[in-house]
Amino acid sequence: AHNGTLVLAGNNASVIAIDMSVRELPFERIIKSIWATLWMWDMAPRPGSPKGYLWHNTKLQGVRAYPVAADDNSAYVGIRHADASGTIVALDINNGNTEWIKHFDSALTTSAAFVDDFLLISTRSGGLHLIDKYSGESLWNFEIGSKLETAPALGINGIVAVTTGGKIIAIR
Repeated sequence: AHNGTLVLAGNNASVIAIDMSVRELPFERIIKSIWATLWMWDMAPRPGSPKGYLWHNTKLQGVRAYPVAADDNSAYVGIRHADASGTIVALDINNGNTEWIKHFDSALTTSAAFVDDFLLISTRSGGLHLIDKYSGESLWNFEIGSKLETAPALGINGIVAVTTGGKIIAIR
């Protein structure tokens, strides 16, 4: 969530954004449930979008999507593909349109770290990647040599990553 916008993702690389500041009226959920039932029986018009619904992106290709990070302008979503490769996609936080796409040979870990105008991401195969958050351009890559399950952490003097075997690696 960022500034009241919650980005959710799931199977088939589907992504949805919800405004968390919107509230329902008393009994609204019950009324909408009855309305949806009547609509299914062709006795009422199609119900509107739920309160707080901002956008839904179903155009991404992949097996599973998961939110990686968000800022004032973009939501960054990781996509896992059937061939075990991965993609990070920047989506406009206001409308869900794709801003850029960056492909990797391995799936991404579950989150990223912001470093000023850059994203620090890691892949399950052990790669650390610093990319420009505005363009998706790769600035540097570092191969740890061991598999990763978690995102890297930023410290005062560098980057810390933990491998699946529990080995802690610090990079200055």
